[in-house]
Amino acid sequence: MLQKTEKKLYFTSSMYNRAFILNYCLKQLKKDNKSMQVITCNKDDKTKIIFRFKDGFNEKKSFIAQGCCSWSALYSGFIVDQNYYYFQLDDNCFFEGLFQRIILDNEYNYTGARYCYTEIDLFKNNESLQQAIKINYFNNFDVWRTYSNKTLLKYARIYYKEYFLKYFLNIRNSEIVYEKKRICNYYSTGYHYENIYDKRKYNIFKKH
Repeated sequence: MLQKTEKKLYFTSSMYNRAFILNYCLKQLKKDNKSMQVITCNKDDKTKIIFRFKDGFNEKKSFIAQGCCSWSALYSGFIVDQNYYYFQLDDNCFFEGLFQRIILDNEYNYTGARYCYTEIDLFKNNESLQQAIKINYFNNFDVWRTYSNKTLLKYARIYYKEYFLKYFLNIRNSEIVYEKKRICNYYSTGYHYENIYDKRKYNIFKKH
């Protein structure tokens, strides 16, 4: 019987650091909230071993990241208290992250396609939070620096308590998407534009 080949991702320090922190947040949230459901995963391989480059060599230490890492991005979709959240960070630390919160009914349905926000959309007047929500800088954390796993765990605990719980889980609800369409006037041969909202019902599990 053939054994399943272990799949690995090789990350730079910046991706490794952020993957470590996001992975901790997801595990801790699941521990604190038993109803949490993770619904965005690498379907072909839910568990990957994450390595980082250090001084030109692949560092031997590793950790497990489940359902939140790929070679190009960090991401996770999950449900907590009838809210669906989506968290995505590009491998390029200078790119904006994408964040989403959708209120679900008891059958995990919602109305209309929804917008994703960036940290700039969410925190226009607070630059430090714009950076922190993206795991670039918080409490002297440097995303490009090589830390030990013990130090990363210290920062992960800070991030989970001071940013993930306080700010990300409380971002404003995503808005229903609308399309601006040209509508013929009833009172003349002319036309006008109206915002037509998507009223269809979607199921969050079927979407993913």
